[in-house]
Amino acid sequence: MSEENLTYFQRLQKIKLNKLPKEAVAKPKKGIAKIGKKKAEELKALKGTDSEMDLFFASQRKKLTGKCLFCGSKTMKDDDEKFHFSIAHLLPKRPVNSGGFPSIATNEDNWIELCFWGNNCHHGFDSGKITPND
Repeated sequence: MSEENLTYFQRLQKIKLNKLPKEAVAKPKKGIAKIGKKKAEELKALKGTDSEMDLFFASQRKKLTGKCLFCGSKTMKDDDEKFHFSIAHLLPKRPVNSGGFPSIATNEDNWIELCFWGNNCHHGFDSGKITPND
């Protein structure tokens, strides 16, 4: 029987036994996008605006534990208006000419949870009086 007259399953079996060459190359696998096209366009439109920071704070609120990383006191996790005071940026979000890193202001790995009232670790960290090594 010639190769052209073989059924699909016969061809498949011969290919598996290396008696026939593979005819088609497997398609490259595509990853699933973390963000859809529509959402990416919305975020691009918000880039650099206060709305972008609002979205960042809202998304990171879910990760807050309610305890300050440095002193262990209570943070403002449960306060709907002031919870963002407990999110301290590791690399400051101010403009580059002021020594900041605005391009990563909304990076989900660029923050820690600190208390704002009480010991005020957030202010101490921002002013350099408290460091992660203390």
